[in-house]
Amino acid sequence: MLFKKLIVTLTMIIISIMYLATNENKNWEKEGSGNYSNNSIIVHDKGIDYFAVSNKIYSMKNNNTEELFSFKHLEKKYTFVDNISQLSINNSILYFNVSVSHPNENILVSGVYSLDLNSKKLSLVLEGSKYCLIQQYIVKNKYIYYTVNKTENIFGLFLYRKNIEYKDGFEEQLSNEGEVLEFIINESAIYYIDKLYSTSKKDDRRPEDGKIYKISLDGIEKSKVSEADSPKCLVIYNNTLWYSDYGIYKIDLEDLNEIKVIENTKRTNFNIYKNAIYYVNEKNQLCQSLINEPDQENVLLNEYPYKINISQDYIYYFSNTILRKIKVDGSNQSSIR
Repeated sequence: MLFKKLIVTLTMIIISIMYLATNENKNWEKEGSGNYSNNSIIVHDKGIDYFAVSNKIYSMKNNNTEELFSFKHLEKKYTFVDNISQLSINNSILYFNVSVSHPNENILVSGVYSLDLNSKKLSLVLEGSKYCLIQQYIVKNKYIYYTVNKTENIFGLFLYRKNIEYKDGFEEQLSNEGEVLEFIINESAIYYIDKLYSTSKKDDRRPEDGKIYKISLDGIEKSKVSEADSPKCLVIYNNTLWYSDYGIYKIDLEDLNEIKVIENTKRTNFNIYKNAIYYVNEKNQLCQSLINEPDQENVLLNEYPYKINISQDYIYYFSNTILRKIKVDGSNQSSIR
């Protein structure tokens, strides 16, 4: 009798684990794995899409759009809010990077803000300055990871992290050489493109080819992942690391085996969603290829899409300054804002 109860208990535990894993996978597949590398112009949370156009943030539900937030208080200080980008959501808190400028003084400043979607409270998470321009950030668990050029005199775009649970959290520098052009994070490590230079002096630097590296989340362990020539657009999907370089490549994160998946693409951003790759071919067309059939190119759009974001079976992209969307099968194209 005791043995039967034990079997039933173990079975229930296994079923629960499988359900959670499946549910997590479904949630993950609601958005494109390459949204971060495409400037993350749209995010989804609890049935609502959030996106930014120019200097405003909007919410959209059932195709009904309304302005969520604008930055008039920043415009009083800096004259002009230039751009809002890199949206992300963590525990119902919306994060985004804001670039502001003062045309008369030729100053460009960026900072990362958070907006509590329940209380609508706005908070400054990372403050930039004239000589501290925040290029990219990712919020992961209790940390914010970001790249920034800290000073005017020392050349280099370095990677840092900071605990966001504390207002004045300690800042840790994770890289100290070269230039972290782009990075992506999974549960155990950071993968980044590092452009190395022969010297830190701006007037005498000689660029070397960028390579792909892996470092632990605390920055202690570092190793080279790929000898790629000019990699761009890092995407993690199903324990493989993808990048573009006049073609799309993937690297198995277990054995680091690297293969070229798609030939003849623009050296531009791409995205992966539900076992399909979305990219721009040499004719500036938006295309789709299944991961299992990469040679079969399906043209979805005959115009160049700037930034390819995917959410809820729709592709979002900019055409000039207009945000548009189209279904992942190429139907129902429309302009949003």
